[in-house]
Amino acid sequence: LVIAVYRNYALSWKKNYGTKSNQTLFRAGSLSKTVTATATLRLVEEGKLNLYSNWTPKLKKYKVELPHNKKKPNINLDLLLSHTSGLTEKGNWDDPINRNKRKLKDIQDINSQNKSNGLKLYYKPGTKSRYSGGGYSIVQEILTEITKLNFPTLIDQTVFRPLGLKRSTFQQNLD
Repeated sequence: LVIAVYRNYALSWKKNYGTKSNQTLFRAGSLSKTVTATATLRLVEEGKLNLYSNWTPKLKKYKVELPHNKKKPNINLDLLLSHTSGLTEKGNWDDPINRNKRKLKDIQDINSQNKSNGLKLYYKPGTKSRYSGGGYSIVQEILTEITKLNFPTLIDQTVFRPLGLKRSTFQQNLD
């Protein structure tokens, strides 16, 4: 736990509890979604992405299970970022079967024999909100595909460096 008190927009006091040192790294967990959304919106501002472009045709490449009817849903970054895309997952990056997987198309749902990755459309996009970590995995795939950068480098260049964050990273398995 870290408590920080700011007065007049300046740090006036801070105290760490339960850490080895002031250099202890913490896993951000779902806070990383805010950082991912920030990177996405930076790319939108720079004209590299359109928030409302339809990504449905690309979802097949990521092995997302969509309905088999003729009319495919329109899934865009706005819906993915706001957890209203209708997509969610059953397979999870933390499942042992997915330990060394690096791409969304490679993860597996341990409870299914289906060849999809466990990510599927559960309801019509834009009709309701349901937490979707898998939706953010799609956003990650889109961002790396557009920029040709690996995700940690992309986040460093678009978010951490501009904010002056020197001890923040999306690198995995740090010693």
